[in-house]
Amino acid sequence: IQCLLTLVIFFLFGLGAHYLRKTWLNNLAQRYESAQLRKAYLQNGYITELSENLRQSNDLLSQANHELEIIFKSIEAVIFSYDCTQGIFKHVSAACESIFGYLPGEFIADNQFWYTIVHPEDRQRCPGFDKTNWNGKPMTCKYRIVQKNGAVRWMETRLVPSLNAAGTVVRVDGICNDITARIELETAL
Repeated sequence: IQCLLTLVIFFLFGLGAHYLRKTWLNNLAQRYESAQLRKAYLQNGYITELSENLRQSNDLLSQANHELEIIFKSIEAVIFSYDCTQGIFKHVSAACESIFGYLPGEFIADNQFWYTIVHPEDRQRCPGFDKTNWNGKPMTCKYRIVQKNGAVRWMETRLVPSLNAAGTVVRVDGICNDITARIELETAL
């Protein structure tokens, strides 16, 4: 009986120990899950805050782009930005339609289009049209263009290059003004 009693006691202690170990492991797992949930909640809050900040920044950027577009549309000159690294026009203002007789999309779709409307006799007049002459300094040139309707107009273009850290021209921004009336007046005098 004593052996049987000892076996029952060991068995009960074993069950108790097993129960305590199981309870302890469950508590540990619950604390770990709770910590993970807390961490996820904090991360979610941080992500939510970042998302809200990003949304606000995008809203401000959209508003600034809209205001800039209004300014571009109100200026009676062609404003453009040419990405030298990609060889494309990034922006050509809507005024190009009234000044050049062509749509902005025609310039953006074909990076050589600009050169085709320059009067053949004036293609060498402006060193800015030759990429090898883009030395990183702003330049101004006068030249003629041939509009879509065949009319010839005088332009004055101011080119302002942007350089990367290595000193290479990566972008050229410019503004083109129709100076035909001024040239005709100078010629008449």
